[in-house]
Amino acid sequence: MGLKMNCAQNQGFSTISIFAQGPQYGLIALAEVFTALTVKEFSYMEAPDGLKCFSMGLNQTALGLSFLISLGIESLVKTYTDWYDFDLKDMCLASDPSHLEYFLAILVVMSLVFSVVFPLVTRIPKTIDEEGENLESN
Repeated sequence: MGLKMNCAQNQGFSTISIFAQGPQYGLIALAEVFTALTVKEFSYMEAPDGLKCFSMGLNQTALGLSFLISLGIESLVKTYTDWYDFDLKDMCLASDPSHLEYFLAILVVMSLVFSVVFPLVTRIPKTIDEEGENLESN
């Protein structure tokens, strides 16, 4: 049975099991815990006493800017492509032109590119001893 027929039998609702989606959302939540808490702890613990709130604000500003960039990417894809269309009356039509997998492929490619670029532009911070001298990083 085709996916479109399966969609029509379920009145347009997704037929993907929650057991297929659960691990994905679990991994996203786990990644959020590890990254968000680590960044907040690092920006608070490593900032000078007078700049702790400012460093936390910079962290939140970066999150806000990343959200705006993602909205911009989505609006560009909606505006300049004909395959990203979610305003259809019937998503179960066999001629449904919306291809969410193309949009997700764009996001995967961007993630791969930034996963390569990020380590290249960052460096491991050096440990500084009490006298202010750099120690070797492990």
